[in-house]
Parts: sequence; structure tokens; C-alpha cells
Amino acid sequence: MNLQQSSLSKNALKKLLKQQKWEESRQERKAAQKEKDKKKKLEKKKAVELGLIPPPIKKPKPNQITSNLRVVIDLSFDSMMTDTEITSVSSQLTRCYSANRSTSHAVNLFFTSYGQRIQNRFDTKIQSHINWKDVVFDTKSYLERFDKDDLVYLTADATDVIDELDENKVYIIGGIVDKNRHKNLCYDKAKKENIATAQLPIEKCIKMTTRKVLAINHV
Repeated sequence: MNLQQSSLSKNALKKLLKQQKWEESRQERKAAQKEKDKKKKLEKKKAVELGLIPPPIKKPKPNQITSNLRVVIDLSFDSMMTDTEITSVSSQLTRCYSANRSTSHAVNLFFTSYGQRIQNRFDTKIQSHINWKDVVFDTKSYLERFDKDDLVYLTADATDVIDELDENKVYIIGGIVDKNRHKNLCYDKAKKENIATAQLPIEKCIKMTTRKVLAINHV
């Protein structure tokens, strides 16, 4: 105890010692908080991957241009998926929305045939979707909403390859995760409905060692 401390009252000395102890533990507390934040960040990332919470929505870029392009996610495959796959689809839909909000050229998004377990998951686990902008949740099918002649179903099984997108067309993406259990599902569905089909020039742009099938948000 130095001379300055000996001249202090008992209470003042107690406060001084407490302050010194607080200062001495600063680095320890800082490291503990850093570890806590890191753990929280990892837990949040895991929750997003599992579809328990939506990914953070990036603010639109100030110079974002909204095109006339219309993109439909066909959600009519609910009964063909497991609960885990429903979770995956829901997670991919949130990523679609997030990407569209932050891209320089946004499209008009439509989630058609919206209902059943996917709707239930959004209503219970992704409740923030009620505030989503520039996306339409439609319980009707795309056939009820758009002119059939304007529809183009994007599928890796199609023979025609498109290099340019036509803003007068409505492009449909199959909203399904099935680990390739259902072969030609979207292609056969489109042909049955007399809808045009096409595939993206994946081979020209991406090197893939497996079948040319992408996640919904990757398309």
C-alpha cells in the first residue's frame, strides 16, 4: 500500500482496489466477449443454414435498377418432399429474396402454388417474410396468373439453351429439393402443360462434374 492509498478512507480505498482489479481484468474480459460474439455468430450462421431463421437482408443498392423480368418459383411440389427438404427449400427462397434485394438488376419474384408445409414454415419460422418487398406469395399456380404463351420452364432436361433473357417472358424455376429422386420432373410437368422449356448455358459458364442441377437460389 503506497502513501496515497494510506491517506484514503476505507470506502475510498475499497473503490480504488475494485477499479484496479477491473482494469487488470480488461484484456481477459475483452477476450471472453470476443469468444462469446464468435460463438453467437457461428450459431446464427448454423441457424440460417438449417432454415431456422432467414439470412440477413442486405439493403438495396442506391443505384439498383428494377427490370421487367419476371421469375416464378413453382412451389407445387410440396407433397413430394420430406420435412428436411421443405426446410431446405424455404432457406433457398430466403436467399433468393436476399440476393434480389441486393443485386444491381432486380427481377420481379413470384412464389406460386404457395401453401401447405412451405407456407406453414414461413408463418412459424420465417415470420419476417410479411415485410418482404417486391415478391408476391401467390396460392394460385402460374397458369392462373400468366399467359401460357409467355411461360418458359427452366430445366436442365430441356434441349433448347438460352443465352439471353427476354423481358416479355416469364421464367419458371422448380421449387423443389429432392436429391434427384424425381428424374425429369419439371420437364415432364412443363410438357404436360404445353409450356416451353429451356436450360441455361451452364456448361459454357460453369464447370460442373455432376449433373447440371443447381439450387433454386443459384439459378
